[in-house]
Amino acid sequence: MPDPASSVSDAPGNGTRLIGLVAAVSLAGNVFLGVWLWRSSHRQNSRLSRLEALAKSPRPQAPGDGPAAPENHASREDRVAFLLAVAGNADESKNVLGNIAVPECLEMARALLARPAAGDRNAALGAICQRIASSDPARAVALLDEVQELTLRSTLAMRITNFWIEQSPDAAARWLVAKGENVLVREALDAQLGRAVARWSAYDPGNATAFLVARPNLGPASLSALANASAEWGRKDPANALTFALGLASTDPRRFGVVQGILAGWAEREPARAAAYLQQRLYDGGEGNDLYFSTVGLIADRWAGSDLNAAAQWAATLPSRRARRDATRRIAAAWAAADLPGAARWAGTLSAAPSRGVVWQTIINAWPGNDIDGEGAWVSSLPAGPERDETVALHAAKIAPTDPEKALMWARTINGPEIQSKSVEAILTSWARTDPTAVRNWAAANGVAPPSTVR
Repeated sequence: MPDPASSVSDAPGNGTRLIGLVAAVSLAGNVFLGVWLWRSSHRQNSRLSRLEALAKSPRPQAPGDGPAAPENHASREDRVAFLLAVAGNADESKNVLGNIAVPECLEMARALLARPAAGDRNAALGAICQRIASSDPARAVALLDEVQELTLRSTLAMRITNFWIEQSPDAAARWLVAKGENVLVREALDAQLGRAVARWSAYDPGNATAFLVARPNLGPASLSALANASAEWGRKDPANALTFALGLASTDPRRFGVVQGILAGWAEREPARAAAYLQQRLYDGGEGNDLYFSTVGLIADRWAGSDLNAAAQWAATLPSRRARRDATRRIAAAWAAADLPGAARWAGTLSAAPSRGVVWQTIINAWPGNDIDGEGAWVSSLPAGPERDETVALHAAKIAPTDPEKALMWARTINGPEIQSKSVEAILTSWARTDPTAVRNWAAANGVAPPSTVR
């Protein structure tokens, strides 16, 4: 009979051996799993490496095509398989496709199109179309006729035309007008056409302008491109550009914008000549010629950007009161933005009405709010007259939100009774919204009727 004591003493040893056995089995399992994972990964990497090598190798030559190709031939299926395997890696796809000629790329695309729609298949098609477009965009867009899925066709069309616009924007623009509506929604078509014409106009603005003028129903991007193309034509060849633009029918809705764009572009290079042409050819002596008056403003902007003094002198000579006011106002705004003290000095020397009033008010609007005292000192230096009264009223209105009593003090220095009354009433009405009691007290102390809202 076994000794109970010896059995008890052996129990710990048995437990240790059991734990060791479990640990050994666990370790063996982990080793086996690691080896299996490594071999699986190795097989996958080997497969991808083989597919990549095949994809980058030449295709087998047909009988009679010359010396035999290397043994490691790439079939179309190999290349398609590799593209699908790396569909999410643009660099890998580009590296492989860069070694494949356009005809073979077209066949690979057709092989992919025969497959069911899937994310990797569509990504691979995009890479192939991009490769074809980099060499032969016309053949790339021809492939779109074979794409039945509308969303995929639109996506591929965008990728192809992006490349085409970079390489040959005029050809891309013509294709977009002829076929683009079959593959792109209106907004995308307009955006691509605008981009194409913008690049086209950099080297051939005349034909780019004429091309868009002949197109109906232009969208926002295309209209913007037309304005830029017209301006570029005006910078490079204003004489021929204006001959074309003024030859358009007066009923043509594009005529107005094209003439404006050409003269604005010309004014960037030769503002004096552009202004003289405008005056001689487009001013009819009246005040209702919108093309003339809107273009005067554009030339004023361009000229002010290069020579403020010359622009101001030109504006003062304009025979039309309306044109003179608008041009002078624009020049004053540009001058105030660039050199407020200089603009203020110039504005103080003006003697002709009504232009000087417009200039003075423009200066007030440009004066920084943290220099009210400086603004007030300048206003005080202005000569008396209706223009000064309007300027004082504007200065008072600017002060009113923070210091209504000071604003009222300024308003009461206005000489014209009607302007003074309107200025005082406007300040009191605004003040009454926050402190009606103060308004009543001020009105009583100064013998002024308070606004009806606080009576």
